[in-house]
Amino acid sequence: MGARLIPSAQLLAMATPAHRMRRLASRKGIVLRFPPLVVLAAACCAGTVVGATLASSHGALVGCLAGLLAPWLGLRMAPDRRAARIAAQVPGFVDAVARSLRSGRSLSSSVSIAASEAREPLAAELRPMLLRIDAGSGLRDSLAATDAATASAPLRTALAALAIANEAGGAQAMVLDALASSLRSRAVAGRELQAMATPVRMSATLIALAPPAVLGAVLLIDPTTAPRAYASAAGRGAAVLGVVLDLAGLWWIRRLTRYNP
Repeated sequence: MGARLIPSAQLLAMATPAHRMRRLASRKGIVLRFPPLVVLAAACCAGTVVGATLASSHGALVGCLAGLLAPWLGLRMAPDRRAARIAAQVPGFVDAVARSLRSGRSLSSSVSIAASEAREPLAAELRPMLLRIDAGSGLRDSLAATDAATASAPLRTALAALAIANEAGGAQAMVLDALASSLRSRAVAGRELQAMATPVRMSATLIALAPPAVLGAVLLIDPTTAPRAYASAAGRGAAVLGVVLDLAGLWWIRRLTRYNP
């Protein structure tokens, strides 16, 4: 079977900022209440107004660019709600497989029933596997394909355990019960770690926002400060270096406090 060709119009639509923003929000499990173009336009207008108020025409340009970047940075820095929801649903999926095994069904049938009963967003991760099994593909190949496609570590662990159970046999239900209990304990530990890291991330965000806030206050008090400071190459270089270091510190703190379930 040849590869499916995508029309050029659809390719152009997929390359638009609106489509990319929707896709990024979908991956994070975030529902956009307004169209992406409206969000970008509003952010750009707000940044332009603030920049023009603080630093005339140059500030308007910088504010417009900052407004365009703000929604993207917000989405990328937002917690991955979809991954957390999938991690919370995986133990229930494993329990459902174990219950079906205890009722006398085969492992392949048990996996199919549990996958068909799963809710979103886990159902979306398991749907290709369910379609492969219904089409007559072997359980081993279906599990391997789903494991390669998913980015959820708890789901990969469950799929690996099911693959081992499929090969080894034995007391499959007992093993899956133990796995579900272990995944629940890990999810609880992950939530505790995230709760502990939240104050650190908030402090890092406040520290990163402090320099531009101080600059804005200074410009409101004395609008001539910025032109004098940026009149020399040293002043412009110091400003650029300060922004780079500020963003680098924020990225590093968030990376240190990030937890992948």
